[in-house]
Amino acid sequence: MSKELQEEIKLSQVLNINLAETLAHMQEKELAYLQIVPPSWMLNNDPLIEQINHLGKLYSEGRLVWAAIVQANKFLFDEDKAFSCPADIVYDPTGRTPSYQLTNVASQLYALKHTTPDDPELRRYAEHVTDEQERHIQRVPSALSALPLITTGIFLWRPHLPNGKLSMNIIPILVHDDCEGIVTMLPARFWEGSYLSSIVVKPPTSGGGYKAIVKCDEFCYTHLTIFNVLHSTVKLRLNCEYAVT
Repeated sequence: MSKELQEEIKLSQVLNINLAETLAHMQEKELAYLQIVPPSWMLNNDPLIEQINHLGKLYSEGRLVWAAIVQANKFLFDEDKAFSCPADIVYDPTGRTPSYQLTNVASQLYALKHTTPDDPELRRYAEHVTDEQERHIQRVPSALSALPLITTGIFLWRPHLPNGKLSMNIIPILVHDDCEGIVTMLPARFWEGSYLSSIVVKPPTSGGGYKAIVKCDEFCYTHLTIFNVLHSTVKLRLNCEYAVT
C-alpha cells in the first residue's frame, strides 16, 4: 500500500463523521458555534453571502468531502490577525477524489497565476486567480483534470479553523447538490483529536498553493441576528460572545 493511500485512510475518519447525529445531541447554546458573522464587505452583494444563507441546509443536509486550498488571504495564516477572509478551493462534489490528488490540482491551478494560456478554459481561470478579488464558480479545466472537480470561493471563519488560523492545505467541507459551488468548512471542533487535526502545514514563502490574496476589509462592528440554523435562532456578537434567543 502506497504512503499516499495510507495517509488517505487515516484522514478519512473525518469524512465518516455522523454530523446529523452529533448535531442532534448538541445543546442549543452550543449551536451558536456553527454560525458565521458576515463582514461588512460581504453585506454589499458579495456572492459569498450565499454561503451564509445556505448554512442551515449545508449543516442539516450536506455531505462531507475534501477541498484543497488554491490560494487564500495572507491574513488567514497569521495568528496575530483577527480577520476572517476568503480563499479559493478545489473539490470533488462526488467525494471520490482523494485529498492528495486535489492538492496536486490546486498547485496546477495556482501555477496559472500571472499567465496567459492559449487554452480558453485555462486562460479564464488564469484571469480569475490573478485578479484575486473575483468570485468564481467553475469546473476545473479539462486540460488539468478529466474529473468533475469544481473551483469556488469560500469564507473561512476564524473560530472554525484549528487554532484560529489556516495551517493546512486540505479542509473538510460540506456540500449539497442544490447549491453547487456554495460550501462551508466543517468546523474544527468536530474533528478534534483526528489525524487531520495533528497535521500542520506551514504556508510556503513563495509559489504553489496558498499565497496571498483576496481583499479583506474590517468587520462590521455591530450586533447581528443571523438566520435560523437547525431550528435555533442564534444571536452572535462580533466579540465572539454567543447567546441563544
